[in-house]
Amino acid sequence: MAFNRELSQFANYLALDASANYIGITTAQDANVGIGTATPTSKLQVQGDALISGITTSTGGFVGDLTGDVTGNLTGNVTGDVTGDVTGDLTGNVTGNVTGDLTGNVTGDVTGNADTATALETSRDFSASGDATASAVSFDGTGNVDLALTLANTSVSAGSYGSSSEIPTFTVDSKGRLTAAGTASVSTGMTVAGDTGSENINLLTETLTIAGGTNLTSSAAADTVTINLDPNISLTSVSASGIISATGGFAGDVTGDVT
Repeated sequence: MAFNRELSQFANYLALDASANYIGITTAQDANVGIGTATPTSKLQVQGDALISGITTSTGGFVGDLTGDVTGNLTGNVTGDVTGDVTGDLTGNVTGNVTGDLTGNVTGDVTGNADTATALETSRDFSASGDATASAVSFDGTGNVDLALTLANTSVSAGSYGSSSEIPTFTVDSKGRLTAAGTASVSTGMTVAGDTGSENINLLTETLTIAGGTNLTSSAAADTVTINLDPNISLTSVSASGIISATGGFAGDVTGDVT
């Protein structure tokens, strides 16, 4: 390889740094620099492979195939096959096959085939919005996803509602979930009054008894209380304005008109 021009002709395109340690290519003349091409269309155009032993940094991103190890954060969309190990956070969509270990947080969609069982992480934190929460998502390397979902907590406190003196109250939404729960007290008392006096009865702890009085007998069976007049009654006196009939006769003194 030989140059047919004197070095001085390139003076407008070369610049030294302040310490004169490095030579830079300047674009002061709005020139494009080509390596492997005589008609570069960009500020720097390399036609062919470039071997760089150090770190390549691009503030504007990369367009085209990227081969090699990526260490750090990869932000943006990756279209094509990813071959090799990716360490760090991956933000964006990956379309294509993933070969190698993918370690870090993945934000976005991963579309394609995983060639090895370790191509994707087996467990990663995951969140879901709505009425369910997701604790973890796992991949088996073949595209199958195992996502564990747990119902989101409601405002209802866990526990038992209702007792012998309280009935439970609930509010249910259109999806059948309890949104409120409580209790309401039950009235357990009843007041019983007679010709004379009254009594308060606790329906939960006391028994209401209907007892027979003089010449009366009561009985309870089959949800029925029956009061019968005794066959033999004893009366101190009887005052009747109508007719008294006795098929067995009368014993003792009878006072009154006999017709």
